[in-house]
Amino acid sequence: MTATTSPSLLPQLPGLPPLPPPLVDPDLRWLMQARNYAAQSIDPLLRSGAIAVRGSRCLLGSTDGMPEGVRSTTARRRAAHTRQGMVLPAEQALVASAAKHGVSLQGATCYLWPFLSTSAGAALLIQAGCLALVTPELPLPGRLEGELLMAREMAAEAG
Repeated sequence: MTATTSPSLLPQLPGLPPLPPPLVDPDLRWLMQARNYAAQSIDPLLRSGAIAVRGSRCLLGSTDGMPEGVRSTTARRRAAHTRQGMVLPAEQALVASAAKHGVSLQGATCYLWPFLSTSAGAALLIQAGCLALVTPELPLPGRLEGELLMAREMAAEAG
């Protein structure tokens, strides 16, 4: 006979909130991780996060931001044209980080929060070998609707 401890019977540490119940749906688990990356974003508009998973293992994660070595200043983040030209969306940063660290995305599932930000990002993930792109079912912002429809079309065509 083995002894197991129910999560509800674990001792509660004073001053800390109780632990949430474990997530049953693995997609939801990974989407919440992508959301955690998005919360670290420096871009006030994008706030995107991405996680690459193969099997039950997280390969790496990323948030949107300036490329490594490029200063992230308040002025650059506030100027829309500069921000759009310099900030990498999370999915593009994920592919670049995978390449830099020698991590293959072949056969991976990519979880993106809150949605794919560009069709170029979808194209990069497809080209890198990702088998599935998973996003939550949230209302799409009008400014990105065309990009997201193009991303869906490419993903469906690539299988």
